[in-house]
Amino acid sequence: MGEYLLREASCPLCRDAAAVMLELTLSKRMALPREVAIGCCPACQFAFVSPRQPSAYLDYYAAVCNDQLSGENGISERERIRYLAQIDALREFVDTPGPLRILDLGCGRAGLLRTMQAEFPQHSYVGCDPVIAGHYQQIDGVPMFRELAELPGSFDVVIMSHVLEHVVDIDSMASLPAIMSPGAVLYVEVPDALRYADCPRREYMYYVDRLHVNHFTPTSLAKVLGRWGGKALRSGRQSFHYKDGGDYPAIYLIAGFDASPEPPGMVGDDDLPLALERYFAQEKARARQWRAQHPQSGAVVAYGFGDNFFRARMAGGPLAELELAGVVDARWRELAQSEHAKEYRFYSLEDAVSRLPDACYMVTLSWAAEEVAVRLRQAGIKNVQII
Repeated sequence: MGEYLLREASCPLCRDAAAVMLELTLSKRMALPREVAIGCCPACQFAFVSPRQPSAYLDYYAAVCNDQLSGENGISERERIRYLAQIDALREFVDTPGPLRILDLGCGRAGLLRTMQAEFPQHSYVGCDPVIAGHYQQIDGVPMFRELAELPGSFDVVIMSHVLEHVVDIDSMASLPAIMSPGAVLYVEVPDALRYADCPRREYMYYVDRLHVNHFTPTSLAKVLGRWGGKALRSGRQSFHYKDGGDYPAIYLIAGFDASPEPPGMVGDDDLPLALERYFAQEKARARQWRAQHPQSGAVVAYGFGDNFFRARMAGGPLAELELAGVVDARWRELAQSEHAKEYRFYSLEDAVSRLPDACYMVTLSWAAEEVAVRLRQAGIKNVQII
């Protein structure tokens, strides 16, 4: 991308300066920053997004339901397998005859709790999610709450599954021990930043964006829980089947809040800067290979104008060197009146198919890309590619 605009950023964990490894310019989305840098602190083995204004992210999550799993039609087999793996990691702590109170923070539609409920009916389950609780008071017998302050009583097991990577102010969670019973455990699972290169996604540079503001290793995850007074009891790696057919890498840590010593395990063997450099280099090589295999001589139309589009257009990306004949997006009227209209021509699907029937259509959506590709082919478009 040339010279970085932001050469260094302050690590949210230790506050020391950290080197910028990548810069992104993304789509306009409410008050979220459009230009972000990915900083990495070798001392903490932690990567992060900068700038990170807490109020902008709170407003965004208050307005947008980002839960794509466990809908009203039930839990899919793919989701069930994922939840069972998490339950197995927790089994030592939840397979008890006596009743436990189990809380899932950021539970979405409570898919994990509903799966646990079927295997361990002796326990009581509570979900906390500020978005979902605005629509449901309970889901399949699991009561739902918006905020920590609303939660009744204390809990024996607290779960945070793929939540902490979204938390801008990590220290805002330091009050968690106050709602935990004596001897309680905390299960935290996050994406495994050390394995991004081992689990490439279809989308270019998928793992870096504005919403995953924290990128953890076992070392940095243990450091965060240590700031809250937790001691690592167990850590491990998870992989779950993702929407594009590949595995999604994750790490988990189970912490207690008594005086027990920290056992040996995964913590301490990290090299996050090297892992991220490997991922970035691999993605650029993959984009070069893609461009070599798909040379474009005719008109090109992009379908989708979200963050995946902007990542694909960044230097080294698969769409970086292409002149686009147009962009199709559901918000085409709004976009045609925006500042982006100086650079791109926006169309509805029907208008684009009518005006540019022989173009190559490149679908840059993250969700429902296959369905869109089918619609394009049904509309008569012969050259459709998903990137």
